[in-house]
Amino acid sequence: MQTTIYLGSDAIQILQGDVRSGKLTISKHLTVEMGPGAMINGVITNEDMLLDAIDQADEAGDIDFHSTNLVINSSLIVNKNVAVPKMTPKELTELSHHEFEDATNFENLIIDYSSIRGKQGTNMLCCAVEREVLESYIRLFETAGIKLRRIDTALNATINYVEATSEYSGQTFAINMLDGNNLMYALFENGVYTFSSQARIMAERGTEAFTIEMASKLSSLVQFNKSQKSEYILDKAYYAGLTRDEIRRLQAYVDDTEVSVCAVENTGNIQENFSIDDDFLLRPFSLRKRTMSIC
Repeated sequence: MQTTIYLGSDAIQILQGDVRSGKLTISKHLTVEMGPGAMINGVITNEDMLLDAIDQADEAGDIDFHSTNLVINSSLIVNKNVAVPKMTPKELTELSHHEFEDATNFENLIIDYSSIRGKQGTNMLCCAVEREVLESYIRLFETAGIKLRRIDTALNATINYVEATSEYSGQTFAINMLDGNNLMYALFENGVYTFSSQARIMAERGTEAFTIEMASKLSSLVQFNKSQKSEYILDKAYYAGLTRDEIRRLQAYVDDTEVSVCAVENTGNIQENFSIDDDFLLRPFSLRKRTMSIC
């Protein structure tokens, strides 16, 4: 049994289940609202609100925290997608550090990598984040009496999910995840990760301006795909964190384009015996072949 926690902008999400033979069976899931101000761009700004939410989750869901993984997301996390030859783990570790050695705060960075699929073979997803950001998470969970087994990034977890899911094989698509007003989006060409970025959505949800702004982000990604002269055309955009109504409005707005818009649906390698809300982000974060041990 493993437990995965995602600390969102205004809520924490917890998923508990087993992964066997490449299939995740979900036994529990829980969202605890925190309200604004506890997290800003992945940085803890109100520890008491987070500790209270963790206590509420434990009381409401009887969660087993003995094997707990944390998934984090922030624009402060720097990712690089690097094509690499066949190398030993030690050589890959050295190369991942070399990728960030010109950073002004290099000595304060925690750096790790994950081997992922590349267009010509194997690539390396390098990740760097400031030590203090990670240590703040570790201190938070130590105060809550929880020892973290792993800390992973939302991007790496998403790539792992796609690579472990046959339904995405051969597709060219974008996965978009909205947490509060923070949007993370990743482009996959022929099932292979190529690009990702983060954006802050300024418009208020439920308004036409929100739909227009989300459509604009998708249009920019479509134009980026075309500018790369790729033989694979972006024709589908999956969304997590949007309601079904928001997705329908977005689809109607982009209906004259070649891109279809839909929710991140359940896939054959995830078994759930109950309904999960549309804005629950953790399903694609919890089925992973490997994690970045950046704690």
